[in-house]
Amino acid sequence: MGLATVMAYTALFVVSFSLFTIAVINHAERMEKVSDVLEKAAEIKIREKHSKISIQDAKYNRTSNKVVIYVKNDGMYVLHPNLTDVVVDNIRFLRYNLLYKVYDIKNPEIWDPEEILNINLTKNYSEGKHTVTVSNEYGVTTKSCFWNPMWCNESWKYRIPVDVREPSVNSRYNAPVMINLTLNETYNCSTEIRVRDENCTEIPAKIIMEKYAGSYCKSANISFLSNLSKDSIFVYYVYFSNPDAKPVNYAIFNYSCDIHSNSSNCSTYYYARYDIAQGLDIWNTNYPLSLTDDSSVLFNLPWPFPFFNRSYTSIYVHSNGYIDFTNATADAVPSKAKFVSKTMVAPLWDDLDPGTYGDVYNNTYSDRVVFTWNTTTKFSNNNITVQAVLYKTGDIMLRYSNVDGYNQSTHLAGVSNGTGYYLENPDTAYSKTAFYQYAMACNMSKKPIEKVCR
Repeated sequence: MGLATVMAYTALFVVSFSLFTIAVINHAERMEKVSDVLEKAAEIKIREKHSKISIQDAKYNRTSNKVVIYVKNDGMYVLHPNLTDVVVDNIRFLRYNLLYKVYDIKNPEIWDPEEILNINLTKNYSEGKHTVTVSNEYGVTTKSCFWNPMWCNESWKYRIPVDVREPSVNSRYNAPVMINLTLNETYNCSTEIRVRDENCTEIPAKIIMEKYAGSYCKSANISFLSNLSKDSIFVYYVYFSNPDAKPVNYAIFNYSCDIHSNSSNCSTYYYARYDIAQGLDIWNTNYPLSLTDDSSVLFNLPWPFPFFNRSYTSIYVHSNGYIDFTNATADAVPSKAKFVSKTMVAPLWDDLDPGTYGDVYNNTYSDRVVFTWNTTTKFSNNNITVQAVLYKTGDIMLRYSNVDGYNQSTHLAGVSNGTGYYLENPDTAYSKTAFYQYAMACNMSKKPIEKVCR
């Protein structure tokens, strides 16, 4: 074998060995990369398993159109807020449109275990329930919901929205509103019911009647206070089902309200007196009732008139400045004790004498009946002009113009149901109108029961 051949074989061996060495090195590098990938995949799997998150709360502020979502890192690993996805009602929010904040910040770019992430997003949402899904960087998700308006206190499991519409009579202030509600999962209606407005302000309320079946309160009549402009609609929310709720007493509710009390500080379950502008309703002398001294007349109403918890189709109009719902016998000597025992409406109960001057006049309109005492007091001959206005809704207005004086020092004015519920009002010359706001006057609409998001 010549030298040239040996050198050729030697060169071939060196090239082959070099290629083999390179191949071995490349294979080792590839295997190392595969191993790294597998290790990372395994680590991701572990992190997926142990990177838990949970929505602690989600609230919507309808004033600012902002949703605030509180998410807790329940896992073992650090997460990254800017890699967190949010979906509301199946619509995904781009991450750069979200505002993140981590409470108890250690590092503003990381989300440590046990920390709460505050996610803010701005959008106008319709009334009702909205679903929320939050996902971390490993695809682990948590779901919840929020309500518009917001749920005021999650200790209460259910709520019923109630639309209250003012029935074109007059604006109302602290007017009682009574509604019957069917409930579930409520042990004690007296302690477990609260009323709030859409801003979560607690509204004074009183339970009138409760009906139980077994261990549960199944229904109740609820009287709560409302503030409404004329013809307006306002939504209130009745919350119920909270066995840990404590009893609450609203001092404004009483069985009776004296002459010094009005709707700012006193209300019965059925009426509250709102003092509005002085002045008489429209009236004329075309329809006299032809009353004489100490007399009464039966008057058939154009529609059933609700008064406290009963309804009447006829009344007795008395010459002595009052309406009695059950008794035709005249009474010229008023007293507080008799007032409380009578079922009556009295713009000015005194010893009046329409047989000497004037009369009691009726004017009937589509929504109300107006009775006007335009007469004089007996013996002292003081002229008076006062009115009792009965609205179809059950509302009552006692109106005042001229009151020169009185015959009886015990004269009084107000409404009474004869069983201890009564309210009084001033009856001097040009007194403000006493608007007795009836608890079932407003038009009310109950919406379906809503359940807390938890």
